Amino acid sequence: MFTSLCFFFPAAFDLSSRARLWPVNYPHISTSRRNLARFEDFVLAATNSQHQEAWSYVTFEMLVDPEFSSGFEAKRSRGRIFCATARKPACHVAIAKMERSITQSRVGRGMPYRLSQQEAGEKSELTVGTNRVNNKSIVLFVPGRLCLFGEHSDWAGGHRGVNPELTPGCCITSGTDQGIRARACRHDGLFRASSVLPDGSFADPLELPMNCRELKQLAEVGGFWSYAAGTAHELLRLHAVGGLDVDIFHMDLPIKKGLSSSAALCVLLTKAWNQLYGLGLSLEQEMDIAYRGEILTPSQCGRMDQVCAFGRTVCFLTFDGGKISIEPIGLGGAFHLLIVDLNGSKDTVKILKDLNSHFPDTPGPLSERVREALGPINAEIVKSAQQALKDGDAPALGALMRHAQAVFDDFVTPGSPSELRAPLLHRLLSFPALTDLIYGGKGVGSQGDGTAQLLARGTDERHHARTIIEQDLSMNCLELTLHS
Repeated sequence: MFTSLCFFFPAAFDLSSRARLWPVNYPHISTSRRNLARFEDFVLAATNSQHQEAWSYVTFEMLVDPEFSSGFEAKRSRGRIFCATARKPACHVAIAKMERSITQSRVGRGMPYRLSQQEAGEKSELTVGTNRVNNKSIVLFVPGRLCLFGEHSDWAGGHRGVNPELTPGCCITSGTDQGIRARACRHDGLFRASSVLPDGSFADPLELPMNCRELKQLAEVGGFWSYAAGTAHELLRLHAVGGLDVDIFHMDLPIKKGLSSSAALCVLLTKAWNQLYGLGLSLEQEMDIAYRGEILTPSQCGRMDQVCAFGRTVCFLTFDGGKISIEPIGLGGAFHLLIVDLNGSKDTVKILKDLNSHFPDTPGPLSERVREALGPINAEIVKSAQQALKDGDAPALGALMRHAQAVFDDFVTPGSPSELRAPLLHRLLSFPALTDLIYGGKGVGSQGDGTAQLLARGTDERHHARTIIEQDLSMNCLELTLHS
């Protein structure tokens, strides 16, 4: 992992003298989660003990994205991220010379020393570990995926490979403003990964040899890192890549809420290997590898989720057997959305298993209705929504959201009733105080009580609706504006 230290000190202090203080060995720092959290305080104490007058403050800070807050808590969090990824009883730290200084007045105001993203990429202020293939590191961002229309149509359309009488699947997606940010570099023979989670806690760090058998075993077990292991397995199998060291230092994309957090992780790792090893993969090839990695896990997803590789672009996707086509949509106006965390729960694996049982040609009226909803009815709705987006017609788009949800409730929910009845979703969609503020809304992802989307009548109405939802329904909201 590559990261950075942020130093506060009087301008008179000669930065070049810091080279005499490092590398420093801290044998008393264990890798337990309990002790790691205070590592930055040890650095401060050790430094002050050697240069009491020269150093004013030391803390960790990622210097890769100027958008992030530089508040004290954020910096302490970044310190913990560094510690959690060190994974050794002793932390050997090598710090290169910085070429700037900070005035005493800035130190007094508590302002951080910050490099631009370009500068941070050019400098390696701190390197952890000794098994690096080279110094090159990259910073990546992959957003989540919001399915505006056409949930489940990706895997449903995939069944045309067995039953060509089925209607091709189609959907409309958009990237979210939220996502996953990581810094990655090559590693000799190991796949090492660490991650902060959306709630500020940390996933247990991962360290595995680049071995297909071990990677596949972890993927098949399931869990947070199973998606990463599946993706690494596919890249090793198809392209014989070397190791990777990746630190996910910021994640504001909700997990298990229908916004494709697992696909975003698989796509991010595929992009990291692609760029660091010069594989020359296209976006479509990155999507395919990420998909193959994810289906090694217990989550049998379709091919829609990996469209997050296209970033925040609004896209029209068609699924015909194993073929997928992607067409960006030019928007005729702005659409003001709220993405609402219903604070409920759902079992996506069970939903997919239940609904797949009605394909490709399962007999019976229930199965026929599920196939009709996810086939011809869905195709009609999605094509109408595509036109509404092109026309900038928000009222029409909202009406189509209401219609799509009604069809799903009537035709698809009986195919997995325990997961898709979704009382929290329907309470939100029918909440009286929202009627005059939104054009419409519907479920997100696999549906169920995970996440909903609402199309507001404007920015003011969205703000008002968000206040009502968060205060009266105790549901958290994210904002997303689609525009050309």
